[in-house]
Amino acid sequence: MKRHVRRVSVLILMGGLLLAGAASAQPGPGADRGAGAQGRGPGGPPPPGLGGPGGPEGGERFGPPPGMGGPGGGLMLPPPEAFERLGLTDAQRTKLEALRDAERRKAIRADAEIRLAEMDLVKLVEGDKPDATALDGAIAHLMAMRAEQLKARAEAIIAMRALLTPEQRAKMRRPDPDARWH
Repeated sequence: MKRHVRRVSVLILMGGLLLAGAASAQPGPGADRGAGAQGRGPGGPPPPGLGGPGGPEGGERFGPPPGMGGPGGGLMLPPPEAFERLGLTDAQRTKLEALRDAERRKAIRADAEIRLAEMDLVKLVEGDKPDATALDGAIAHLMAMRAEQLKARAEAIIAMRALLTPEQRAKMRRPDPDARWH
């Protein structure tokens, strides 16, 4: 019984992920009009090297692209401009730049690993006889990598904020957690 429930859960999850990928692949509003269909507007071809709707070379992604909503979507590193109005010391600026650079490099590597895990998951799902145990493992691995990436981002933001004075932290606060940095 427990195995049956688990298998059904995996199949439901996979179906939802596949539907989400198919929905995100649909052309946006105005895709059949004018230059948008020919150029790089909605419905037009992706920029060079990006392939199709979900990722490089047309591969589908399970979940939103990095930084595009989804879990942790509002938890973004502040852009360099957000620090300009804080009156940082040279030491603060140097440390913040080093933290930001290190986190961005770590995020790029993690995103590449996540994309590879997504490709592996697609192969499992599209196989002739998908193995529920292998799917469970691949999904757990993918979710663990995403969780680790989110945790690393949160830790980097906390480390950056720790370098600021209370007054500087107050100036950094966003009025709405979903608002962009300004």
